[in-house]
Parts: sequence; C-alpha cells; structure tokens
Amino acid sequence: MKFLLIISFFNLCIISYGQRDWTVYETFKGNPKIAKTISYSDERSVKNTNDTVAVYNVIETKVVLFDKTKKPIKHIEIYGNDTIAYCIWNYNKEGKVSKQTDYITNNQLERFIEYNYKADTLIIEKIYCNNGKLFSTWEKHIDSNHHEITYFELINGKKDDNYITILNNLFLPWKEYQIDTNGNRNQFSELLYDNDKKLNSSKYYYKDSTKNSRELLHYNNDGKIVEKEILDSKGQLIEMTKQQFDTLGNVIQVLTYYKTDIKEPLTEQIVYIYDANGNWISKISYIINNSGKKYETSKTIRKIDYLYRPEISLHI
Repeated sequence: MKFLLIISFFNLCIISYGQRDWTVYETFKGNPKIAKTISYSDERSVKNTNDTVAVYNVIETKVVLFDKTKKPIKHIEIYGNDTIAYCIWNYNKEGKVSKQTDYITNNQLERFIEYNYKADTLIIEKIYCNNGKLFSTWEKHIDSNHHEITYFELINGKKDDNYITILNNLFLPWKEYQIDTNGNRNQFSELLYDNDKKLNSSKYYYKDSTKNSRELLHYNNDGKIVEKEILDSKGQLIEMTKQQFDTLGNVIQVLTYYKTDIKEPLTEQIVYIYDANGNWISKISYIINNSGKKYETSKTIRKIDYLYRPEISLHI
C-alpha cells in the first residue's frame, strides 16, 4: 500500500523541455467514449472594454477518446481547422501506461515513450526520437524505508537533471530538491498537509531569496479550495483568490484580490449548462466591473458521447 500511495502522488510522465503536455486533467461522470471541447478566446493585444458582444479570434479544439475503463487512449489538438498534434496511449495488464506516442502535423511521428515498472520500487521512462533513436532515460527510484524518491535523466549515459523528494510520514511529497553536479541539494519546494492529507501550504525557493513565495490553501467541507493566498518572501500578501462552487462542484465565481488594490477584487463569473450525466457541455466566463456590468471573456462548448449510446461518427 505504501508504494501505491507514493506512486499515486507523482505524475509518471516527466515533460521534456519544449514538449507538449498531453495530460488529461478533466474528469467525467458516467462512461465517456469521446469528449470534444471547443474553446473560443480573444487574443487581441488591445481589447475594447465597451464591447457588449464578445469578439473571438481564436478557436482551439481538443478531442479525447476513452476506453471502457475511462482511461484516455487518444488526445487530439486542433487549431482553427488544422489538426496540429495528437497523442496515443497504451496500457499494460495492471492498467498503467506502457507507451505514449506523439504525432505532429500531417501524422508525422514526433517521439514515443516507453514505461517499465520494476517491483513498484523503480520506474523507467525511455524517450525515443522519431527515428527510433534513444534520446534520454528517466529513472525514478522509490525508497519507502527512507521516505525518499530520487529521479534523474540520463543522456548518453550521463546524468542531466537530478532530483530528490523527501516524503512525510504519510508518504506524501514533503521537501523537494534539485541536485547539482557537485551533489549538493538545492531545495525548491516544501509541501505541508492537513489531517485529511489535503495540501494546505506550499513554499517555493529560488536562488534569489527575495523571490521566495508561499501559497496557503483553504477548503470547504467538500474538499474544494475556496481560498488561496500568495505571500512574498517577507510574508506579505501579494494576491488572494476566493472561489464559489455550484452543487456539482464546479467554480461559478472567482474573486481575485491584488496587493495594489486589496479592497476592490477582480470578479469573474462562470455560467454552465449540464447534460443528463452531470457533465458541463457549455461554459461561459465573464468579468464584472465595479459598476456591475458583465464582459464575456471566453466560451467553451463540449460534446460528450457516452459508451451506452449508438456508435456516432465524430468528424474532426
């Protein structure tokens, strides 16, 4: 059980610099087969705050296909009308990712990653280039006896990035360090939890100690984060965010207070439409100014096909 707890709190896929993060963060109620999300946004450098109707000049589409156990097996990204990239996952008998294959424009293979799990104490991740040549190997060594996880990257047999995470007595990440070429540990974070194993404090450290910061999290009875405070190296409040949720657990209002104007928050309101399974299929965000006027800032439409429905052809 200790090893399972350790593994569950770490993302197995270590994203290489410049590589796309294909992680599927959303969760769905029911048994989804395909989830198609279309996001509309405005990327004009100068916006007219008197607009009464939103002007969208960017359309991004993401399509995720799931297997019968709700694991994602394919993730597609579309910009405008062009498919720009997609990712395919394979799983082993234990339900763990065994291979990830990434493609870019025109179905060109970009890279593939193979995962091997050794007795729950060692995870090996091998990243290959599109020509099949090994680019690098990540190794993650799990030592539950000493409450430590070490992970490092090997390129041409030499260590490149090298990290160590110290676990607390609940086997949750506590202190994280990067190890330099001389073997010195340079701490970059410290994580603290409440009695329910929920993260309630994060400290971040930098070479320039004046940039050090701390985040404090507060939860409601449902385990949702209702308030987040960001403090500077002197413990002074930089930013505070307060969130409200609907009965289905989605954020419907965000109040953001800044150090420069702590009394007048930036107010964001989110409006949803749900399907019969309790998954949202429309999400529109608004900014509300001090006079109470709404400005639409983004819109997301989601189409979800479920396994129990007849086969539906999805054109992308």
